[in-house]
Amino acid sequence: MSPELSGIREGIIRSRRSGRGPRARFPEGLVRAAVAYARSRLDAGFDEPAICRELDLARVTLSRWLGRARCARPGLRRVELSEAVTAHAVEGRGAGLTLETPNGIRIEGLGPVEAARIALWLERELR
Repeated sequence: MSPELSGIREGIIRSRRSGRGPRARFPEGLVRAAVAYARSRLDAGFDEPAICRELDLARVTLSRWLGRARCARPGLRRVELSEAVTAHAVEGRGAGLTLETPNGIRIEGLGPVEAARIALWLERELR
């Protein structure tokens, strides 16, 4: 077991023993370390259940932490257009914008006005 994994597991065990309420059980630093570890393992090809076994953590807890961390990221991200996508849009088959929220909701085939309206509505609702 790596020192990083060992430290995270020890923190999880200590937090469980502290007996605090369910929402305030794990310190933010521990959550950030677990999320960083989980992301590195996911990037290496491991699945969530295997990572949960390594961390001795319930799958729903890790999923919630990963989702919360995903939502905390900045809203804009760099994208690239490939020639295939450009040709596809020019030919008019399925042309349209795709709106993807930080938590993974994806809406495809939107016109510019529709995309703007949905984005503004989501911004107001998710505050």
